[in-house]
Amino acid sequence: MPQNQAGVTSVAAAETEAGGHAKEPSEGQSNQLISKTPANDLSEGGVSNFVVVIQALVWPLTILLALMLIAHNDRLGRILGIGTKLVKKVSAGGVQIEINAETVQLVQRQLHGTFQELIESSTEEYERMADIQEIPTHLKNAIVENGLKNVSDLRATVHVNDVIFPEYLYQLVDYYPRGGGGHRRNSQRYGIIGRSWRSSESHGTGDAFAGIGSVEALVENWGMTHEEAQGQVSARPSSMSIVVRHEEIPVGILFVDSTSTDAFGNDTQATERANEIAVSPSVKRLGEALARTLAPLRTAAPSIKIIGS
Repeated sequence: MPQNQAGVTSVAAAETEAGGHAKEPSEGQSNQLISKTPANDLSEGGVSNFVVVIQALVWPLTILLALMLIAHNDRLGRILGIGTKLVKKVSAGGVQIEINAETVQLVQRQLHGTFQELIESSTEEYERMADIQEIPTHLKNAIVENGLKNVSDLRATVHVNDVIFPEYLYQLVDYYPRGGGGHRRNSQRYGIIGRSWRSSESHGTGDAFAGIGSVEALVENWGMTHEEAQGQVSARPSSMSIVVRHEEIPVGILFVDSTSTDAFGNDTQATERANEIAVSPSVKRLGEALARTLAPLRTAAPSIKIIGS
C-alpha cells in the first residue's frame, strides 16, 4: 500500500505539470494572486509617481508665492531689501545693510504720510465728537453762568488728555469767544494747565509774568523752555486753570485767561475762584459731556508714548 500511494502522488504531480486539472486554490491563496495582478501594480506606481511630483513642486511653488507676496507688499519688500537693495549681502555673520538715498527717502515719505494721516484723522474725530456732545456750548455756559463773560479781553477753552499722545494735553475747541487756537498739543509739563493736570488741582494767577526775572520764574515754576517763556511774558498775566471732573475723575482743564492784571483777583483769590467754579453745575455738565466725548476715542485710538517728551 505505501508504494501505491506514492505512485498516485507522482501521477497527480505529473498531470499538474503537464497542464492537467489541479485543486482550486484556498481563500488565502486567492487574495495573494489578486494583489499581484498587473492592474494593481499600475495603481501603486501611479500613486508613487504623483507623490514624487508633488514633493518636487512644493518648494518652487512656495518660492513663487513668496515672491508674489513681496512684489505686492512694499513694506515687506523694504524689510527684506528687495526693490530698494537694502540687504547688500548675506554672510555667516548675518546680514550686511546698505543704506542708500532711495531707501531713506522712501521710508521718510511713508512714515510722514502715515503720521500725518494719524494726526488728521484724530483731529476730525475730536471735532466730530466735540460737536456731537456740544462742547462749545457747554464751555460758553460755564463762562456765562460763573460771571466771567464781562472780564476784559477774556478767552476760554478746554484741554483734555490726548488720546493719541498720552503725555500731551489737547486743546479740544477754539477759544471762546474770539475763536482760533483749537486742536493744538502741549506737553503735560507746560504752563499752568500742565501743572493743574499733573496735580489734579485748580490754580489761578493774578500777575503771573510780572517783574524782573519773570522768564526764569516761568522756566523754574511753570515747566516752560526759555523760548516758550519769552513768548508768554506780559502777554496774558491773569489766568485760571480749572480741573473738570466726571465722577471725581479729572477729564479735562477749563482754561481762562485775560490781558488784564488781577482780572480774577490776586494769585490767592484767583485760585479760590477757580476751585469754586470747578464745582459749579455748568462745569459738572461740561465734565459729563467731556466723558462722553472721550470714551469712544480712547477705545478706538492708538496710544503713542513719546519717550523724553
